[in-house]
Amino acid sequence: MTEQEITKRAKDYIDKLANGINPLTDEAVNEDDIVNNVRIARCLFYVSGILEQVIEKGVGKKRERAAKSNKQPFSVTDEQLKNLEYSDTPISVTAFVQRVNRLIEDPDIRRLSYKDVQHWLVSEGILEPADGRYGSAKLCPTEYGSQLGMEIEKRTGPYHTYYCVFYDRRAQEFIAAHLSDISKHADELRLNPAKEVNYDGEQEE
Repeated sequence: MTEQEITKRAKDYIDKLANGINPLTDEAVNEDDIVNNVRIARCLFYVSGILEQVIEKGVGKKRERAAKSNKQPFSVTDEQLKNLEYSDTPISVTAFVQRVNRLIEDPDIRRLSYKDVQHWLVSEGILEPADGRYGSAKLCPTEYGSQLGMEIEKRTGPYHTYYCVFYDRRAQEFIAAHLSDISKHADELRLNPAKEVNYDGEQEE
């Protein structure tokens, strides 16, 4: 039995109690039973309403996941790439991905995420786990990544200092040239999520 099915059964039981019915026998309880107390009945109806919201929220999430799963894989045409705005100053992978996604108008095409890019760069030996060398940053460039124009820098935010990988114009062009490979790798990870490594926690601008 799924969690949603258990929640629905719990709501059914509470609804019956609120209406003075024994949920196990479907028989009316005695008039002097505590569930017939007005205050208790109101509380039961209140809880039933909360459970209804939980159930509806669960259904909404299922629909949202289904809609996402029905989206077409990320793709961008050569013609669209001609309009990609590169930054002459180093930017974070998040900022670069936002520029790429602005090229896509079709709502049925899955957008690129910074994680898609990071996972592919790690698989190609361009980024590697930082292993605590740079504060909370999870990834840093390998020697190969540095040669491609990636550099980890220390920045000072309003509340703390942090490290972040920045990508110069060369690195941006390199990623743009391999967007098809990045998309294929991301689709493979979606089909086999057990292979996906969680790099959450890397500071992004």
